[in-house]
Amino acid sequence: MNNLNLKIVIVLTFVIGFVIGNYCGVSLVGRMISDSNIEQFTVPENSIVISPQQMTVGKGNNFVVQIDINTNKLVYAVQFELIFNPNVLYAVSANEGDFLKKEGNTYPVIKIDNDAGKIEFVATILGQSEGFKGQGTLVSIEFRSVNKGSSSLQVKNIILRDSAARTIAGISINDAEVTVV
Repeated sequence: MNNLNLKIVIVLTFVIGFVIGNYCGVSLVGRMISDSNIEQFTVPENSIVISPQQMTVGKGNNFVVQIDINTNKLVYAVQFELIFNPNVLYAVSANEGDFLKKEGNTYPVIKIDNDAGKIEFVATILGQSEGFKGQGTLVSIEFRSVNKGSSSLQVKNIILRDSAARTIAGISINDAEVTVV
């Protein structure tokens, strides 16, 4: 199988797995609004970090968090879920960040489920590419605080793949905490 056909199979695997998972309740593949108000910092190598990591907001306010990555491994496709407390937060929107786009065109699929308190994110690079390594944003998410309380923001069921569809291991995850007052 040539390299282009392999990449098409990777894209289709992620998209089909995401669609089937959404409609059948299973995941075949596994587990992302730029905003100048988000404090920029260096993400530790081989990690995924939600930034800011801790924040306090007033009830009824909108705010943005980013899920950032820094890796020395070539990443071609990403899939994960972001879990939050739907009694405290409401996800308004989610937009793919710049990380995979640095390598060319991408195909993102983002599903927000405010009832379940979950955002599902899948993205892959399209076309000829070995993937991208370095630092960037996977997704930016705008939330609205709806009730007083606290909510952890947890990245779960993450899968990173290289251009040969091999799983990339060794990525640490740093979650976040939001307090609504």
